[in-house]
Amino acid sequence: MNDLLKIYEKLKKDIENRWLIPFHYVVFGLALVVYFLEIPIYKLVNNLDKELVDKVLYAFSLVYDHIVLIFILIIIIILIVYLFFDVFNMNRFVPSPTTYVDGSESSINYVSAIKRLINFMILIITKYWITYFIVNLIFHNDKLLYLNNDSKHLYKCLLFLNICIFIVHILKSIFIIKIMADDSLRLINENDLTDFYITLNKNDEYRMVKPKYRKIDNFIIIKKSEDFTNSNEYKVINKSKNFEEIIYHFDNLTSNH
Repeated sequence: MNDLLKIYEKLKKDIENRWLIPFHYVVFGLALVVYFLEIPIYKLVNNLDKELVDKVLYAFSLVYDHIVLIFILIIIIILIVYLFFDVFNMNRFVPSPTTYVDGSESSINYVSAIKRLINFMILIITKYWITYFIVNLIFHNDKLLYLNNDSKHLYKCLLFLNICIFIVHILKSIFIIKIMADDSLRLINENDLTDFYITLNKNDEYRMVKPKYRKIDNFIIIKKSEDFTNSNEYKVINKSKNFEEIIYHFDNLTSNH
């Protein structure tokens, strides 16, 4: 089971990094082929016990039968949170941030709460709906057994919406090139150095730094520009994800100065 999870995570990461398409939209694209070509994939699972699947589909149907009410409730909660913290300025009653022994910190942040609620609404009509669509397609050939008539119309609208989003992702994957900014980095000015980098070591001429805001650390050695006109800039000497390599290079450079 762990091996399957590792394969799934690697496949998901490779697809999203290489093609810039969320993995669930790649699966959705394959499901659309089955849907529009009317491939009877449901026949492959006819002999399986569908009791659990039907319970899952019924739970999904409860959400999409009442999606308008759910969205109204979420919007009301967002408005209450906004009024409570921003308009009535109740932040003074919020407990101070808690710092843990591992250096992490937890605090109450109403802006994050609002963003999460909005993101949850988006997930309901995109990622979670795609899951519902795929399970329903595989096990019931897209027969909407538990939805009422109004919700069936909404289902078709969400299908159209997600097809449009899928097309946008395809266009992005074709036309957008994604590279790490550090890969093409040649110079760093002093302001950017202060704002966006952490200095790990330095002497009068060289610095060893790493970006503040990267999911993966990239270590960089820079040298003060010798050009008088660019005296506020640093030239990139070396960059690597291997910390040991950068330390070794930095020690060699600084030992000669």
